[in-house]
Amino acid sequence: MRVQFLLAARRMRSMTNLARTAPSDWPAFAQYGLGLVVCFMTGMLAWSVVAESRRKSLTAYEQQEMALKATYRQQAMQVAGLGSWRDQHAAMTARASALRDRLPGDADSERLLETLHRLGQAHRVQLESIRPGKPETKNHLIVVPFEIHAAGRYHGIAGFLSELAGLPRVVAFSALHISALPQHEAVNHLPPELRLTLTAHAYGDPSSLPTAVAEVPR
Repeated sequence: MRVQFLLAARRMRSMTNLARTAPSDWPAFAQYGLGLVVCFMTGMLAWSVVAESRRKSLTAYEQQEMALKATYRQQAMQVAGLGSWRDQHAAMTARASALRDRLPGDADSERLLETLHRLGQAHRVQLESIRPGKPETKNHLIVVPFEIHAAGRYHGIAGFLSELAGLPRVVAFSALHISALPQHEAVNHLPPELRLTLTAHAYGDPSSLPTAVAEVPR
């Protein structure tokens, strides 16, 4: 036991002496040991630098992977709903085609004029003039305004307007104005004659612009 203690003390004194001398004066085994320690420390430092760079690259790849997964989920949801979207698009296209087919064309404009004359004759309303306006494009539709001037008795005007209200909605009416004609006062207890000013709007397909209706003379 004492021998081991003495050997350890001798080694300590040897190491102390080595610390006081230059490394070039150290024994070969000490120089080799120092070289191994320096190489080990250098390797550890280089490994830590490379490992930090790899860790940053791995973090970037993980973030990219998460972004790609989120994009994939979003596109998968879109693909899953593509069938329903196609059905909705087909239904909307069919509905738009049906509504477009209901729009008046050239023949409908002529029928509108004939309808106005027929209603006027049925209710004893005299159509003084029908003046077509300049066509306008509104919401992908062609709107053709017609300014209608007519005259008749009270009940005739009321029946005429009632018949107009039953026409298809593709022909709308606005700017209604009714006034009494002072030169046609009640005679023999008959109601006075009234003048009707009405603006009609005929909606048409842009690909089939309604033909302008010539003005009906008074």
